Amino acid sequence: MAAINRLLAAHASERPEATAFRVGKDGRTLSWRDLACNAEHWRELASWPTLPPRSRIGLVTGDPLAFAANYLGALAAGMTVVPLDALYVIANFKET
Repeated sequence: MAAINRLLAAHASERPEATAFRVGKDGRTLSWRDLACNAEHWRELASWPTLPPRSRIGLVTGDPLAFAANYLGALAAGMTVVPLDALYVIANFKET
């Protein structure tokens, strides 16, 4: 997703320490630089030879900042992201 890469890179370049996301409940933040670095990590993962191009991944997290960073990072890497409800996934693992 070239558009997402360009957007993250532009914001990270123009205002790297500016807040991209903030958790209202506890005030934690994620900067544009953090998002761009995370997207680069996902691009590296997507280049692994064992991972088919444009792979589909399930994303499970209960942390809103981790969700935002990983969702955008995986999209930027060209993956299809399927958000999964952490409580549902945990309940199903306990049953098996």
